[in-house]
Amino acid sequence: TGASTTVYAVDDFGNPNDENATETEEQYLIKWKGWSYLHNTWESEATLKEQKVQGMKKLENYKKRLDEIADWKSHASPEDLEYYECQQELSQDVHTQHLQMERIIAHGPSKSGDGSETEYFCKWSGLPYIECTWEEGSLIEKKFQNKIDEYFARQKNQKIPSKVCKALKVRPKFIPLKVQPKYVGGVNNLELRDYQLEGLNWLTNTWCKENSVILADEMGLGKTIQTISFLNCLFNQHSVFGPFLLVVPLSTMTSWQREFEMWAPEMNVIVYLGDVNSRNVIRQYEWCHPGNKRLKFNVL
Repeated sequence: TGASTTVYAVDDFGNPNDENATETEEQYLIKWKGWSYLHNTWESEATLKEQKVQGMKKLENYKKRLDEIADWKSHASPEDLEYYECQQELSQDVHTQHLQMERIIAHGPSKSGDGSETEYFCKWSGLPYIECTWEEGSLIEKKFQNKIDEYFARQKNQKIPSKVCKALKVRPKFIPLKVQPKYVGGVNNLELRDYQLEGLNWLTNTWCKENSVILADEMGLGKTIQTISFLNCLFNQHSVFGPFLLVVPLSTMTSWQREFEMWAPEMNVIVYLGDVNSRNVIRQYEWCHPGNKRLKFNVL
């Protein structure tokens, strides 16, 4: 039980529990208030009582719920049982997702020790901004060095919105793209279909003429990708660094986020979503550079 059962401790030192032990005890995976899912630990009822933790009522309710589920299973039909197992698997996938970092949004000196260490303020996948947590630099460097690199790259990025933009004052002459530009497609070199490249040209042409348009392709033909490629074209070819505002249905939010990462990884995309507290965190850490108050993001 305890700290030796966190995912990072198990990765480093192995599982402290003997799977072949003859004597066993009932243990529960505990999510601690104010700590990320990385710090979940396995605890027995005895160890929880020893620590005099608050919230023992939650454990009692959980055990009662397990008893109710066991009783229900004894009478449920095979179809209901199969549906229940599928729901449990989905729930487990969601909890696994919470162990993955989406991005780092701030850093500062560690509050523990002499302050020489660095702490990172981390946004976790599938959780709102209000669930961001400060994490020790040594742990994040070990597990998420790529997220640290991405964070500092965003901090140093000079391709941020500016009022001084020639292309916005006088729209440039339209030059059709015969082939897909290298900057479209991300690190995996994804390729647009012919009709998507045609759609990209059409969107760029109408923008150059200062016309408003609707891209009305059928469902599944890649309107999201064409729109992202268009913004990417403005970003790379015309030095229009935003801010671009995208208003999308809630159900498609993660899809937009994923496609931006794949097709336009250079652009800093902020998902402005959540309750008032989450939005406050976004505005505090993701909105402006503290020194010059210029916007950090390209797409909102």
